[in-house]
Amino acid sequence: MAAGRRHCAAAQRCRVGDPGSDAGQKDFGWNIQRIDSGDNLVRFQSLDGDNRCLGTRDKHATTLTDAMLRTCDDARGVDAAGQRWLAETYVDGTVRYRNEANHLCLLAPSADNGNVRLAACIPSERWSVVDP
Repeated sequence: MAAGRRHCAAAQRCRVGDPGSDAGQKDFGWNIQRIDSGDNLVRFQSLDGDNRCLGTRDKHATTLTDAMLRTCDDARGVDAAGQRWLAETYVDGTVRYRNEANHLCLLAPSADNGNVRLAACIPSERWSVVDP
């Protein structure tokens, strides 16, 4: 796998929560759901059974923010913009996920604490989605 590219399976294990604290963090798998067959918007719903979706901590962030699990909003509703991701597909099959609300991209979990974050998009930060 090329540098900067991340492997993301439907049951990818990641941690989401407050940085520097184990409170509220947990491992979970993802169900990547297409919002509408006519566009490239998706949402990541956790497989923990609690109807929670991956979203952004700060819908107005411009450089860096944490990803958070929150109760899933109506997938097409205005409030769900922070939980919707534009799946930008490349010719090599990799995907970059850009948050619809703040336009930051999903980063791989930190090696230090395993937290998923959002940051300004860079060309090399892409994911490979595979069936587990």
